[in-house]
Amino acid sequence: MQKSKENLSISAIISLAGTFIVLAVLLLCAFTEKDSGTVLSKGINLFTVPGWTVNGEKPTSFPYRQAVSPGETVVIKNKLPSDLDDDIYMTFRALYCSVVVDVEGETIYEYGVDPLVPLGHITGNIRILVPLSSEMAGKEVTIRMTAFYTLNNDFYDIEFGYAGDIKTRIFYDNLLRLFLAVLMSAIFIGSVGIAVANALERSLLNTRLLLNFATFVLLINSWIVCSSDIPQILGKMNSTSALISYVSLAMLPIPYSGFCEQLLTKGKTFFTYSKMICWALPIVEMIAFILGLFDPPQTLSLVHLSIFVISGASLVFAIMDRKSGKTAKILLGSFIELIVAIVIGFACFYFAPSKGYDATVFGIGLVIFLFMLFGLIVARQVSSIEERKYLEIYKELAYSDILTGLGNRAGFDRDFSRLLEYKDRGTLFTLFMLDINYLKETNDRFGHQAGDQILMNFAECLRKVFDRHGTCYRLGGDEFAVICTGLSVDAEELEKRLDDEVEGYNKTHERKLSSARGFSSMIWMGENDFFNTIFKIADQRMYEDKQIKHQMKWEDIYRDNG
Repeated sequence: MQKSKENLSISAIISLAGTFIVLAVLLLCAFTEKDSGTVLSKGINLFTVPGWTVNGEKPTSFPYRQAVSPGETVVIKNKLPSDLDDDIYMTFRALYCSVVVDVEGETIYEYGVDPLVPLGHITGNIRILVPLSSEMAGKEVTIRMTAFYTLNNDFYDIEFGYAGDIKTRIFYDNLLRLFLAVLMSAIFIGSVGIAVANALERSLLNTRLLLNFATFVLLINSWIVCSSDIPQILGKMNSTSALISYVSLAMLPIPYSGFCEQLLTKGKTFFTYSKMICWALPIVEMIAFILGLFDPPQTLSLVHLSIFVISGASLVFAIMDRKSGKTAKILLGSFIELIVAIVIGFACFYFAPSKGYDATVFGIGLVIFLFMLFGLIVARQVSSIEERKYLEIYKELAYSDILTGLGNRAGFDRDFSRLLEYKDRGTLFTLFMLDINYLKETNDRFGHQAGDQILMNFAECLRKVFDRHGTCYRLGGDEFAVICTGLSVDAEELEKRLDDEVEGYNKTHERKLSSARGFSSMIWMGENDFFNTIFKIADQRMYEDKQIKHQMKWEDIYRDNG
């Protein structure tokens, strides 16, 4: 137990430190990024022009793929259309590179030449929007893309159109991502809601499970949205959104490990330590980015490896756990589906990085995976609610008398202690002690079934008199008690009402009820022996009443007409 607490403390410290570093860098980048030049719109269809050359060679078709190294420049040339309006824009994708656009040797657009954020070169897979004018019609345009990192770059069709059409195209191209983002947002909100409900119920195990799951969903959603060109048309934070996508991807194994640790019965130690180790990657990324040593995209292979290792481990442990029940089998199926999505997504990234198929494929696979897991979580939550419900019923049964339905002696002691804990000093307590007369004789003469009926009938009389004023208990055998609180309680009036209720009962029943009773009313001022004092007084008065009534003949109280 102690070792577990130490591991939890270390993990919490690492998590807090890592979160602080990541958030600090993201906020700095967001507030200092330079304007990336997105614009407003009109609207006609986009069009392309033939005749583009890449490094002096004419590609047979687009997309044109070429391996590039850091610092290597790819030069793309062509003639601009001969009929240009002043509101026309040229648009194309740029992947991890700076962009310079010249028209007849005059630079009209630059992106990423100077750092967009103060800490280093960071760009993503973005869409460049270059404003043109009618004066540039028919002139030679040169696009220079200088790679920041080693990768296979894909060059897609360079298109022309009004900014409104370009933005519409961006929305259209990202429609599936937006749909996935909405679904994940719904899962995230649902998970957080259930986690809050569990926290209020103090179900810490389910709360940790749900928070890990919700964090995992949030990071996936951030990565899918920020790795697209959606943020470019919503704001001017290309580099910051790219940085968020890299950090989100690097942090994915952390909540995923925590989720597997909570849900799987196998491999808990592995996931506990992997969760701590996985914090190293985003922390190192941020520190290196701040110091200018390297940028997050240069660690993508390590990020991919960590995701693959953790997801692969979860699959192995799910296979080991497959015989433990239906939940384990569903988990195994979901992990297999996730591995397939990861493999296909990584393949898309390494073979066609510019198109963004990797995030789409990975996103679809993850949504399926998340829905399967969310279904399991909901089922587990329903099961947990049912278990708590049954537990509450069992607890109440432990404090209830089965025969009469009143509280039992354990409930009496518990409730009195709670009243003393929650009531203010100066509260008036009234305790009634009651005892049925001649119950033993009834059992001996008519049987225990008749005695049980007498007990149930007397309990019903107590309910009718006291339910709005206090709580009734059967302490055991033929002994009963009632606890009342508040100055509005008139003990003598309640005694009279009980007499009337018993008298009315006796007029309609063959076997009569008779009870001895006594009460004590005391104001609680915080005395430690208050319970013993009030109990002793009420019990003594009940005993004295019993002595008086036992001088009567049994035959005068009970009558057998059989």
